[in-house]
Amino acid sequence: MDGTLWCNELMQMTDPRGSRYGQMKENQALIKGARSEALEWSIYIDHMLNAIIAEYFVENETRKQLFENEILTRDFIPSSRKIGILADLHTVSDIPYRKKYPRLIRQLEKLNSYRNVLAHGFPDIKSPPHVKIHRGRMKQIPINRRVVRQMESMYEIASETLSNLYVRVLYETR
Repeated sequence: MDGTLWCNELMQMTDPRGSRYGQMKENQALIKGARSEALEWSIYIDHMLNAIIAEYFVENETRKQLFENEILTRDFIPSSRKIGILADLHTVSDIPYRKKYPRLIRQLEKLNSYRNVLAHGFPDIKSPPHVKIHRGRMKQIPINRRVVRQMESMYEIASETLSNLYVRVLYETR
């Protein structure tokens, strides 16, 4: 057995804080990983929303690029508003996306809310791990492996649906 490994194991057995410290480190890693993934997802989702909205409104390629890069990517249009814009768009048969894709809109809203909690909340790594955020009053949002897996699954479904929707919008606008 390696001397350092043996020393660490001995400290955890003799130090009553050892197992608690290990749990706190594990909780910190869980929250850090969830936060990192949520931010990566939000970047992809935001990019897809920009592309769909730009494709829907602008035919000219140069103007479309300008619209997407100079207007949609600016801070003054938050993701929540872009989700609202997407929901208000209509199919060629005049059905609002909100009615045609209600599950997608709900998933995008949930993912955006999850991202906001992780990005703006204060992580508390004591067991059980959670994020504290002020929503009129201080709220504790639990973060555990089950919640993280649910959000990952929701993201996978939403990103696939967004990709398919983008292809559909490309087809309808050409």
